[in-house]
Amino acid sequence: MDTSYRPLPPVLTCRHLVTRPLNDQKSGWYGGCEIGDQAARLRWVAQVDAAWLQEVAQLRQQMEVNNRPFIEKIWVAKALQLAAEQQGRSVEAATEALQLVANAFLAESATFLLLHQKELEQLELPADAVLLLLRRSLAAFVALDGAQPRWEIPDDVLEAFPDRVRAFFRPRRSNGFGAAFRPLSSNDAPRGEFRPKP
Repeated sequence: MDTSYRPLPPVLTCRHLVTRPLNDQKSGWYGGCEIGDQAARLRWVAQVDAAWLQEVAQLRQQMEVNNRPFIEKIWVAKALQLAAEQQGRSVEAATEALQLVANAFLAESATFLLLHQKELEQLELPADAVLLLLRRSLAAFVALDGAQPRWEIPDDVLEAFPDRVRAFFRPRRSNGFGAAFRPLSSNDAPRGEFRPKP
């Protein structure tokens, strides 16, 4: 949303997009990849499995189309909540309205996951764990802690997923997948990763 708490069009980005400081300047940041350079990314794709990634992407697209109306309503409700807070008004009614929309989103998501349970099982994505992740993320988003959803998965939720899924969410901290990555230098951008010139 913009600075006036108006929802903006969605922007699709990579889950592993991170910011890194420009080391040769006192301030400034650039976009980098959490996984690492091009070679590390290719190793990650090979270990996680390119076909699996494609199937997950297709299922995510279906779910996104199904849930888009709810997502749009959630952002509108969040904007009203933040505007009320910024204007010094009570946020109780706005928070209740946001929670109702969030509950509708969770109900729709639960239905989608149930209808696609066989596909989820083939992808090693436990429906209960996926729904718990959505519920936790929305609970934090409904709370008055800013306008940015946090998609970092709590450890106890991540434990419900197999290694391949853990590597997808946390490429540098997953058991059995650490060999795919080499440490990044603190002074140099990884080869294959763009670093802006000062």
